[in-house]
Amino acid sequence: MAVNTNNVSSEHQSTCVPEQSILEVYFVALGQYNYDRAKELVEKEREVVRSQSNSSTWVSMLSMLSRLAVAEKNYASLTYLNPKWLFGKKEQSMRLTYTGLVTDLSSFELNGPGQPGSVQQINSFLSHICKQIHNFCEARAETVEFYDKLCPMVNQRTDVDYGELLSIVDRLIATHGDHFHHPLLSPIKQCFTLELEVLQSLLKAHHHMLDWLFLPTLLQLHNVHSKLENLGANIRFKEGKKSGVAIPSKTVGVPPLYQWLARFKAAQVSKFSLYFYGSLCKQADLKGHLSNLLIDYRAKIIAFHKKADAMNVSLVYDTNNAKDVFKGHGYHHPDSPHEVPTGLDSYPAIFSYPEEKPPIKLWPMVVMLLNSKAAELTDLDRVIYSFDKTQSMTYFVTRLEGRFSLVVIFNFKKSERDSYIKLFMQEMNLNLRGSNMFAGLGQKS
Repeated sequence: MAVNTNNVSSEHQSTCVPEQSILEVYFVALGQYNYDRAKELVEKEREVVRSQSNSSTWVSMLSMLSRLAVAEKNYASLTYLNPKWLFGKKEQSMRLTYTGLVTDLSSFELNGPGQPGSVQQINSFLSHICKQIHNFCEARAETVEFYDKLCPMVNQRTDVDYGELLSIVDRLIATHGDHFHHPLLSPIKQCFTLELEVLQSLLKAHHHMLDWLFLPTLLQLHNVHSKLENLGANIRFKEGKKSGVAIPSKTVGVPPLYQWLARFKAAQVSKFSLYFYGSLCKQADLKGHLSNLLIDYRAKIIAFHKKADAMNVSLVYDTNNAKDVFKGHGYHHPDSPHEVPTGLDSYPAIFSYPEEKPPIKLWPMVVMLLNSKAAELTDLDRVIYSFDKTQSMTYFVTRLEGRFSLVVIFNFKKSERDSYIKLFMQEMNLNLRGSNMFAGLGQKS
């Protein structure tokens, strides 16, 4: 249940020092993304106590809390990922903002206490809180560094190492999970933890999808859904079209960071619906569900197939040296025996249109192209063209990422320069490539 940031109960005020009451409301406001309210609160309090001779410690802390509120607002806005240049110099990075706070908080912890009686007791309490905030700012600085690492990957034309990214998030959770545990900081601790856990599950889902593991991917996406709901508990939503999730209303000041996480999840669900369409279509009527996704890949393929007069569009999975033995669509008992696919069967079409399976007579050429052009296909932007004169068949091939490739086949000769075909394949490539979602980090949603 959300806490009202405008009121602190009279009973609580009677049992807490004024500083603690202010801190409680301040941290609840931060946890509810109400950064302006948090900043206004501490600045008003600072003006009230500035004239008091025995309040220098509290005044200093209020100044740092005001800076923290500004830092948190900028962090959630993601604008720092598009650095600006002023008079030939790069603006101070978000990471330096937090490390600067860390330095000042360290000084405060050393110099805060030191007066007798009740003042010393209050200063000791404030120093302890500052130590907790110090740890939070250290964690934020490292998280900023992680997002800085993600942004350039959108331009990467080779596979992203999602295992490495996942290990960084795992380390952030393990290192900082218990370093700011005071009850007053619980609102920002909850947001910090949920944000990283959403990222962790998104990366795990993508990692499992690259190995074409249905159930582990599904469980991680469900985990993301639950944690996003908790993270956005204080946000008012309106349902967005073609989203796959409830898209936050832009009129209520929803942080772009949250919007990006929601869209990342929606993109993963869209891709999941294509990669595992063969399993999902057996469980329910998917037509209505697919139309509500961020991207309905099946509808895109059907529209392209009709307009381009293609014979077949297939998503191909390379099972060679895969993590698990390929068992095909559907549910399989983990201990059920399956032979390792060989030959043409080691390159199954996990999605095919218009038929559930592409014509087998065409598959030797597809497999030959995937093997002979493997070096060229490491460039994820590359579209390979081949015309088979003996069969009068045209093949277009592009690798999406990992073990997945997109193949379009025509039963007549097509021009290598056909712009509509190449545009379709490049668009599919960009959308299905996981690193494409990192572009939204440096842009306002």
